[in-house]
Formats: sequence, C-alpha cells, structure tokens
Amino acid sequence: MHLVLPLGGRGTRLLPHTRTRPKALLRLAGDTVLGHVLARLAGLRFERTTVVVSPDGGAVEDWLRQSLALGGGAHRGFRPGALDVVLQPEPLGQSQALALVADGLIGETLIVFADTLFEVDWSDVVGQTDGLDGHLFVQRVPDPSAYGVALLREDGTVASLIEKPTEPVSDLALLGVYHLRDGAALADAVRAQLDRGTTLGGEAYLADALTLLIQGGARLGTAPVGVWEDCGRPAEVISAQRYLLSSAWDAGQAPGGPDWLREPSALAAAYPNCSFLPPVAVAPDAALSGSVIGPRAAIGPGARVASSVLGPEVLVEPGAVVENSLVGPFVSLGAGSRGLSARLSDVILGVGAEVREAGLEASILSPGAKARGQAARLGLGEGETWDG
Repeated sequence: MHLVLPLGGRGTRLLPHTRTRPKALLRLAGDTVLGHVLARLAGLRFERTTVVVSPDGGAVEDWLRQSLALGGGAHRGFRPGALDVVLQPEPLGQSQALALVADGLIGETLIVFADTLFEVDWSDVVGQTDGLDGHLFVQRVPDPSAYGVALLREDGTVASLIEKPTEPVSDLALLGVYHLRDGAALADAVRAQLDRGTTLGGEAYLADALTLLIQGGARLGTAPVGVWEDCGRPAEVISAQRYLLSSAWDAGQAPGGPDWLREPSALAAAYPNCSFLPPVAVAPDAALSGSVIGPRAAIGPGARVASSVLGPEVLVEPGAVVENSLVGPFVSLGAGSRGLSARLSDVILGVGAEVREAGLEASILSPGAKARGQAARLGLGEGETWDG
C-alpha cells in the first residue's frame, strides 16, 4: 500500500505557533502532531510513503528521518517503506498536492491529512473484498460548513461530495483519511479536476476529484471513526491534548520505559517526602521533593519537581523543571521547560518555554516562549515573551 501525507498547507489558523515551523511539527502530549498521526498507522504495511511539504517543510523531513533513525526505522510502530519527500511550492489545495505525485499513485493508496487525530479499525477496509473501490472515513458533525461532506445513496455508497457546503445538505463530514484501491484512477480524476479549474477560494479540494471519480463509475463507501480530534486551531489542539493524555492511561500504556517507577511502594521508597496518587510513572533519575504527584502523571528523565502539585493528566518531559506550582489537569511540559510559581491547566509548554509567577489556562507556548505575570489565556509563538 502507498501512503500519501499531504503537509503543504500554510497552517494560518494556528498562528503564531506556525510562524516558524510547520503545523505538523506542533508538539503536544509528548510528540508532534505528525508523530501522533503516524502512531495511528502502526500495524499497516506500506511499500512506500510520500510526504508532500511546503517550502518550509525541510524541518518535517529532518524530523521524520531523525525520528525513524532513532526508532530503528520506525516511529511508534509506524514503518514507511520507501520514503519520498515532494515539494509543493504554493498552497493551492489538496488536489494540487496530489497532482504533484500523481505519476506514483498506483495500486492501493491511503491518503492521510496529518492535522487530525483519529482512532479507526483498519481491518474494516484494508484487505477487504467488499466490492468497493475505496472508503472515506467520516463522522457526523453539528456544523458541517467547515468540512467536506458526503451525500449517500440508498445503498450506503457515496453519491457525491461537497466541500464546505453553504446549505445543510449533509452532516457527514470527511475526516481527511481516504482509502482507494486504485490510486491511478484517483490520479486521473485529480488531473481532470485541475484541467477543469474546479476550485473553492483559489484551492483545489480533493472532494471535487473524488466526485469525478464517482461519476466515472467508482463505488466508494464510508467508514466510521471511533475518535476524531481536529488540530487545525489552538482550541482544537488543546482538546486533542486532553484526549491524548487521557487515552494513554486508559489504554494501559502509561508513558515511560520499562525501568520507570510505577508501583506505589517503589515510588514511596525512592521519594519519601512526596505523596503519590496512582497511577503515576516516574523516570528513575527524576528529582522529586515535597510534592503531591498524580493521578495520571508521568515525569521524564532528568526532570525536577519541587514543592508542587501535579495532576491529573500531566506529562513532564525530560529536563523540565516545576517549582512551587500547581500543574493540571491536562498539561504537558516540553523538554527543558520551566513552570515556576505557576498555576497551569489545559496548557502546552513547548521545548524550553517558561511560565513564571503566572496562572494560565487553555494556553499554548511555543518553544522558547516566556510568560510572566497574571494572564488568563495566552498563545505565544516561538521565542515570544509576555510580561503582565
């Protein structure tokens, strides 16, 4: 199977966090958005993976190749097969991105737009002989005007697709995950769409190409998703982090390695002046003192926590420092970040970010950002500062 990851969008809805880095590399809950997406493709066998990037996408390629190298050719179970990176010079839409790789769209193809997190049962579609030419992953939404939507026939197959409908024709929104059994047929439909000049707001959307494919006789079905967390806007990223921090523990896959301390007796012996509310996972070289930790708190290697309360749903990455702070619920502190005399809830701190003498909620601080003083909610780009 051929995996295509179109990552050439501007990410303007995530400014200022995308001012200096692609949105796929926004980090939350211990991994980048792209990394979390790839983890959801673990177990599928890909002969080839093609990543379409914007002109600033060199960082995406660097991250991906470095991550795969560190993981022995895999990232959290995902293996790409042969890996290609293709430049999309201008953000002219989804179909234009696919047109750049159209000659390589042959055989079974999976297209995943990596700004959304999902949980699906791949066995429902991959390798099935259900007489369909492909599957579109969908979910019903209360307001479909921001999405592509599917209109169905009586037999449940897709009759047509409409991008960002102005009238309430369907509430069945497209997730951004498309499974096609004949990639070459999709390539032909994309070329035909671009020849016709079918666009919306100057962008060519895949929904129109798929509609041409259907009009040519392709039978496409829909497949449900168990979880859908969009990551297109800051508030959606915060919601996605809530899901990620919770689901790791719910699935019995607590963060950390095999040597991390998890048993209450082991934690109490290692840190006698701390109190723990299980489940908790702590790297053996973390320094903890005078703190209440948990439940559902994970503290990484070299991190330091003193005179603080952490939990629930908190992730402290390697080398981060927390002092005299109240952290949680739903907070991730990136490597080397610092929370000093802070109150944090629903907060993402990037690598090396710092919050000092501040109370924040529903906030994202990109790498190296610094905030001090009273604030309710902040969104700081890389290296930006705020002093209240």
